[in-house]
Amino acid sequence: MKKQISLASEKQPFFAKLKSEEKGHGRIELRKYEFYDVLEMKKDERWQGCQIRTAIKVKRERVELKSGKTSVEESYYLSNEVGNYEELAEAIRKHWQVETNNHIRDVSLQEDKMRSKKRNYSTQWQA
Repeated sequence: MKKQISLASEKQPFFAKLKSEEKGHGRIELRKYEFYDVLEMKKDERWQGCQIRTAIKVKRERVELKSGKTSVEESYYLSNEVGNYEELAEAIRKHWQVETNNHIRDVSLQEDKMRSKKRNYSTQWQA
């Protein structure tokens, strides 16, 4: 799917574009968001019922202030939303906040090393 979305973004114009810049944590980060209509794009069978409408390409350009080192990263996201571009960009940004918070918890509480001794997790549901 990533390859299809990447090709679609090269072959068709985006219908919306946003940009944000942040300075913090010893770096400047510029984010460019491009929104593409992919509702009619041919998709693999497993994606047919998903009603994916929008592909979002995010290009992050970072400059480390002390070293001057730069890096560029491109990511793709999918949504069934159309419009609300600022909200979609904010949701993508906050996604990384969740990942960071969970990483801190995983490291400090060593949650990744925890293992349950109980092997059978079956639950019986009653109506």
